[in-house]
Amino acid sequence: MRLRRHIGLAWVAGAVLEEMVAEAERKSPLETGGILIGYWGEEFEEVVVTDATGPGSAAVHMRGKFIPDAQHQREEVARIYRESGRTRTYLRAARLELRKY
Repeated sequence: MRLRRHIGLAWVAGAVLEEMVAEAERKSPLETGGILIGYWGEEFEEVVVTDATGPGSAAVHMRGKFIPDAQHQREEVARIYRESGRTRTYLRAARLELRKY
């Protein structure tokens, strides 16, 4: 078994990236997040992000900390997995915080 040490390339759907930025802007200056969903490419060197969940209505947003609505995230991952014909699945949790320099 080969361990994945780094990702060579990440593809993110434009609509997903736009929604992630919009979510971070909505919650700024607080942290927010969600789950990245998609699939791994050949040899696990590439990842394709096709969807992302939002934080969920029961999420807690603070400066430097985010507690997700776990039930919402589980339900969204399961729904997308099912609707995709079991091809798109959980990739990793994502935390978002806008920082102004």
